[in-house]
Amino acid sequence: MRGSDTVAGSDMVAGSDMVAGSDSVAGPSAVAGSSAVAGSSAVAGSSAVAGSSAVGDTDAVRKPNVLDRPVDPRRELGRRGEELAAEYLTGLGLVVLERNWRCREGELDIIATDGIGRVYFCEVKTRSGEGYGIPAESVTRGKRRKIRRLATVWLSTHLSDWRPTQFDVIAVLWPPGGQPQISYLPGAF
Repeated sequence: MRGSDTVAGSDMVAGSDMVAGSDSVAGPSAVAGSSAVAGSSAVAGSSAVAGSSAVGDTDAVRKPNVLDRPVDPRRELGRRGEELAAEYLTGLGLVVLERNWRCREGELDIIATDGIGRVYFCEVKTRSGEGYGIPAESVTRGKRRKIRRLATVWLSTHLSDWRPTQFDVIAVLWPPGGQPQISYLPGAF
């Protein structure tokens, strides 16, 4: 046996990274009773071989784990900006109903309410500098149209009666190593 071959009778999850509760074994092959070895052979009694597949398929490639990927600084900046925007809205007395609500047509950053019945759809734009313009400028006509369409989908799936709505933009300018600056544009569109 070699590569990611398996022996009949072994318990294996094809293409999985690890099995919950498994132990790692260093070395080229697993022995009976061991749990997991990345890319090694499995013998009867073993639980899984990370990244392996059925006998004869030696071209199996280990799928990357989410934790293995480097953090994209832009995504992290956006996530931090959305977190700050949600805290800002809460400080204004709004209750955040949803964050990063998704459907097949797109995503709404923050959906909030004032407790009286108005629903706020907030688009959050975060940038580290103004080299490409201020953050709020990136909410284009097409983006506004898409947010309105997504808001209609959200309202139709979550509320049975008509509610007043408001479309806001929260622009966060967060320079590296600096303090964030928030610009709240209520009723921006």
